[in-house]
Amino acid sequence: MIPLPPALAELVSDYDAEAHEGGESGGRIACYKRPGATSLFLKYGEGRVADDIADEALRLRWLNRRFPSPALRFFLCAEKAAWLLTDAVAGETGDALIEAGVADMATLAREAGQMLRRLHDLAIDDCPFDAGHALRMRAARRNVDLGLVDAEDFDAAHEGWDVERLWEKLDGLPHPCGAAVVTHGDYSLGNILFADGRATGLIDVGRLGRADPYQDLAIMWSNLGAHGGERGPDMQAAFLRAYGVEDGGDASRIAFHLCLDEFF
Repeated sequence: MIPLPPALAELVSDYDAEAHEGGESGGRIACYKRPGATSLFLKYGEGRVADDIADEALRLRWLNRRFPSPALRFFLCAEKAAWLLTDAVAGETGDALIEAGVADMATLAREAGQMLRRLHDLAIDDCPFDAGHALRMRAARRNVDLGLVDAEDFDAAHEGWDVERLWEKLDGLPHPCGAAVVTHGDYSLGNILFADGRATGLIDVGRLGRADPYQDLAIMWSNLGAHGGERGPDMQAAFLRAYGVEDGGDASRIAFHLCLDEFF
């Protein structure tokens, strides 16, 4: 089980704990349950993962007052480790619904588009987090230099490429320009919760910040194409329409952000 600092151990002392499968961050997750009470989720990590958890805690504090997201209950960063305890949000992730065979892809696509529109409509002036492509490119280059990019995990479009070849492609693509919005940063079905056919909230918000809207549009567009099978293009179009884009979107901006995302 996850080691708990005293204050956190007292907070969850009358809950039952169980390990939870989820996320790709490299950290550990536990779910705490008690009859008649909202379930709680705990994220724990060390080193770089602790830094990521701290980033998420900062963003949750900002987002909780503005958008459906897990309410922050406890956060501590100490001795290169971090603990983040949040309330559970009602529903299941889109990925979980698909895995269980109960997903209506058209509904997921529509709800994802409408929820993203609401997120992007948040006032940007008081959002303190920069997530623009210039910052992300510096982070991507750092990941390359540290050997953290797994070429075996590249999408089909870049299968067989080495990391430096992909970096050269990214560096040569037109960079997005225009107005920024409040973006999620990793907007995929696995990070949206759904209940009764409606999107109920966002999770894993550690990359949230001011950026080009296609940062989110591109990732979900790709995600729906992968999950939709033969209906993938229809799901992508439905998502974009629900968001408010009628012409199929900006292909060059989609290509840029999908290439950039390979480095994370």
